[in-house]
This record gives sequence, structure tokens and C-alpha cells, in this order.
Amino acid sequence: MSQRTVAVAVDQSAYSEQAFDWFVKNVYQEGDQVVVIHSREIHPPVMPHIILTDEWTSELAKHENAIKELEQKYTEKCKASNVSAKIVVETGPAGETICKVAQKEGVTFLVIGSRGVGKVRRTILGSVSDYVIHHAHMPVVVVPKAE
Repeated sequence: MSQRTVAVAVDQSAYSEQAFDWFVKNVYQEGDQVVVIHSREIHPPVMPHIILTDEWTSELAKHENAIKELEQKYTEKCKASNVSAKIVVETGPAGETICKVAQKEGVTFLVIGSRGVGKVRRTILGSVSDYVIHHAHMPVVVVPKAE
């Protein structure tokens, strides 16, 4: 059996956790190399002088703590499921970052969750899963939200 490298894109949402759990239960095979990808986006304040404030420093600290908690959560989920995984956290727009990391890691296919928003909202706000489907250079499995 040939070795696969599978990426699972995650964030703090229940949708991505559901996609990860679905992957582990239905797709994961012993020997798979798993890459858990998280893209963090930090939007700088509109007024640059705010960067020098205690409030901005506090917001950055909260953001960093949330990233550490997410890494810990998926490290524990992998360990509990006997899944050996590499966790990659990179800064940038989610869709672009997921595609870039998956390409760099030589991923065989990618798993991503979907919030299941309607066409109008998806058209106006965009959709990370929609972006990934159209820009990834490998098969993408989109796990819909649970009913």
C-alpha cells in the first residue's frame, strides 16, 4: 500500500472539528502522514498608532493563546486517535494559506469542513472551502455541517 499524505484544515469552529473527526473515523489509514493546517489571520488596526497601545498588545496575546489552545487540542485529538500528525500554523488568508501549505507538504488530498452557508452569503462573504476547491492542486473532500 502506498503512503498517503493527507491534510486536514482546521480552525476554532465546530465545523472543522467535525471534519477532522470524520476524517479519522472514515478515511484515515494506518501509515498515513497527516498534516493539520491552521491559517491565522491578524488584521492590523486601521490607525497604525493603535499598535502601540496596551489594548492591541492584549488582543495579540489573546490571539496567540487561542492558537496555542488550538494546537494543543489537535495534538491531543491526534494522540487519542493514534494519528501521527504534523501541525502547521501559518499566517495569511485562510484559503491561500491552506492551498500553499498543502502543495508544499506534497499532500495527496485535503479535508476541510464547511459551515453550509447559503449561496447569497457565500457569494458576498466568500467561502474558504469554495476557495480551496477551486485553487488546490489536489482532490479536496468537503465535509458538510452535521444536520
